[in-house]
Amino acid sequence: MTTVELVVTEAKIWARGATTHWDVPPSIVLGSNNSDLVVGEPLTTPTQVVSAVQYLMSDHIAVPPRVPSSVEALTAVVAAIVDSLGVAAPCDRLVCVHPTAWGARSLEMFATVAHGFAREVTFEPCAVRASEVDTATRRSRRTAILEFGLLSTTASTVVYDANGTHIEAVEAEPNLAAVELTAAHGRAALTDLLERLLADRPTDVLQVFGTTDPEIMTVVGEVAESVAGSSIAISPLTGTDVARRPQQPTPYTPSIPPARSEWMQPLRERAAATHPVDRRPLYLAAVAAVAVIASVTAGIVLWGGGDDPTPSANAEPTSTHTVAPTTTPPPATPRSATETIGRVTLRVPEGWRRASATSPVTRVDLSPESGARQRITIAQQTVAADAGYDDIAADLTAQTRNKPQGTVSEIRRDVVFAGRPGLSYEERPLDGSEVRWHVLVERGIQVSVGCQFIAGRWDEVSTACEQAVSAIRVDP
Repeated sequence: MTTVELVVTEAKIWARGATTHWDVPPSIVLGSNNSDLVVGEPLTTPTQVVSAVQYLMSDHIAVPPRVPSSVEALTAVVAAIVDSLGVAAPCDRLVCVHPTAWGARSLEMFATVAHGFAREVTFEPCAVRASEVDTATRRSRRTAILEFGLLSTTASTVVYDANGTHIEAVEAEPNLAAVELTAAHGRAALTDLLERLLADRPTDVLQVFGTTDPEIMTVVGEVAESVAGSSIAISPLTGTDVARRPQQPTPYTPSIPPARSEWMQPLRERAAATHPVDRRPLYLAAVAAVAVIASVTAGIVLWGGGDDPTPSANAEPTSTHTVAPTTTPPPATPRSATETIGRVTLRVPEGWRRASATSPVTRVDLSPESGARQRITIAQQTVAADAGYDDIAADLTAQTRNKPQGTVSEIRRDVVFAGRPGLSYEERPLDGSEVRWHVLVERGIQVSVGCQFIAGRWDEVSTACEQAVSAIRVDP
């Protein structure tokens, strides 16, 4: 699918294709023939260059001696962008990150133009995108953003819940430019704007989009602190920042394994399902010179029970049965085996084994040898050296926002389980199971242990879960 993404402001458009990008002022000016519209000239006065985005709501734009319509002007801008990106029109999808202040008419007009270059057009407010790409908002309960246009300023707040990020409130000052903030009247106008926005809305982070001037940023910080009554984090953003879509890690969705029906299968099928890669032919090759042992091993291969220490009731006795125990390999995962993931060392509870498909670096999944529908997941990740449980709890809360409502409980602090204090919460996947998570933080490592079981049957897995949590060790 061919996708073009545009971060649109009055002063510049940041355009991104699959392999190319173009950052260009959305300007128009008459060409040398006084007829064609030329796109991308700097928006500097006193030239006749004007911003097609700034005058989007106008019916026409005066570019003497012509007066093109705003639709014609915007069409020229989008056409130049698509052509410069080397994308064949129409592309499959065009994403427009637009000023938060845009209303229905602006969106409709832009969509009309964009549909001439894309089969599908989607919109995303700048406030929402900015909150998603900025790491400063990771633990924010409410985020505010100032968007500076050429001559105007918009302020908005976004909040978060299980369904995602939402715009809470928007305030606009149509006659306040960023360059005016260093003057007394500009500072007063910004104070009034933020007082309207932040009244009864405590905010953790204030983002600034449209300027990175140090003097202006200082004024914004001072005004924000005076309005909020406390220190507030100021996070400046550029168009390049907003155009960079965040990389979403693939979320881990617990899915309880189905019960194995291995004891109802023929012995040969059970062995094939449990150990699909039979390495005993390598062993046969190594001892082929010993005829008796080779014969015994061949017999074992025939019956497919090499990894099952319990002999089959249907196996026929042979004259070499006295040496069979010496050629039977040990179980794949010894009971109470030690496993390592990164700097975390853990002990597999008795009667459990490690699933071979899990990552050796970030996560270990353990399942009972009995085949019961249970699982213990141990995941580890590096966190900041000074990160505390409050920080981790805020991160976990943010990570659960996109989970279906009602499937994740609140994060509880200072919960002691298996003698280890940490965070705790429950997750209820849609497969009828339940996962009890216990989160430890030691030496800059976050260790999450999730014990999954059929809902209502915690007692069947609690002992193994306690053993797993109590034995965890984080190495220096």
